[in-house]
Amino acid sequence: MSDRNTWAGNLVALTLLVTSASTCLSGSDEVWQHPWRLHTIDQSSRGADGVRLGDVNRDGRADIATGWEEGGQIRVAFGPSQSPDGVWPSVVVGQVRSPEDAFICDVNADAWPDVVSCCEGGEQSVFLHLNPGSSASVVDADAWTTVPVRSTQKVSRWMFAEQLDERRLVLGSKNPSGQIGLLDAASADATLQTIRPAGWIMSLRVLDMDADGDADILYSDRKGARRGVGWLEQKGNGRWQDRQIAGGDCEVMFLDVCTRDDRRYIACNTRNEQILLISGTLQGDGWRVRRIAHPAESGAGKAVAFGDVDGDGNPDLVCTCGLAGGKHGAYWLRGPVLAGPHAAGPGSEPERWSMQPVSGKEIGEKFDRIELLDLDGDGDPDLLTCEERENLGVIWYENPSRRHQLPSR
Repeated sequence: MSDRNTWAGNLVALTLLVTSASTCLSGSDEVWQHPWRLHTIDQSSRGADGVRLGDVNRDGRADIATGWEEGGQIRVAFGPSQSPDGVWPSVVVGQVRSPEDAFICDVNADAWPDVVSCCEGGEQSVFLHLNPGSSASVVDADAWTTVPVRSTQKVSRWMFAEQLDERRLVLGSKNPSGQIGLLDAASADATLQTIRPAGWIMSLRVLDMDADGDADILYSDRKGARRGVGWLEQKGNGRWQDRQIAGGDCEVMFLDVCTRDDRRYIACNTRNEQILLISGTLQGDGWRVRRIAHPAESGAGKAVAFGDVDGDGNPDLVCTCGLAGGKHGAYWLRGPVLAGPHAAGPGSEPERWSMQPVSGKEIGEKFDRIELLDLDGDGDPDLLTCEERENLGVIWYENPSRRHQLPSR
């Protein structure tokens, strides 16, 4: 069976390739001087705004949830059983106004993953899109049920959501009433608790930041007096402690996090022509900050992700941009991610890393958050994202390294 026929396998195995790709590359860097091959997954609506992964139909392959902001649709694209090169089969799981985020989780504990959408604009609500619960009906748009969470309606402009545990959801929003909030249950009647005021939440990650055995919340807050990258420490009995890390002098955007050599690394893109590369202990302290300059001829910073793009065993940084008309909208930076200056304060001269193109400058204006995974089953991480302005939709860029590797010796 070919690699193309086994590309997706298991979602966990795919995401592990973010840091474990191993590729035998040619001695020349020429392969990296050209844009990667673009593939379209879904172009069925307007304004694709985000890509989130899960296995909605429980077939062991990665599916993609996306909110289409201008089109007013929440869509799921199903990972195909054969080659991922063409348009993927997809379904509309709900129709809402101004969706900003859609993510996959099982909200009613029936073992069938559902979709949660966050809406801003005039809608200002969180919706649950309930999986009909069979492989036959999951592809039928009419079989899905959309339920508003009443405590979130007309409260704030909801931007992002994550699952804290089997019962609770974490929500992030922007003003008015910007906040990080908790839903005590994923249901229409759930109670909303504000645990941190915010200006404009871009990212939420649920992980044990201080290695004490419970889940904490890592965030990036783009606007306001308390903007920056930080984390909320779960203290028990419904109490949370806000621990700000870095980036109070920046308009921070999407972030990513990885752990390597007993240290935690956080990368956060900004609208300030730099990327913050933050490292600290697994106890959530001793933070050091490096600043990496945006390359010339790239758009405004949007997302960043860790991944071993070239298979040398060391993580690189993969980035996307907004305001990228006529500029690079997606590119990657070859490290050193894990070495270099220990700290760089506000106003310090940022480091300049070697840029390699992904999208090129000819197409795409507003790209979004990133997932890195091996979509074509050839052993290296590809770039999954979406583009909103030129309506490229949900897309992926094929990592060229395997196509140019040397024969094994």
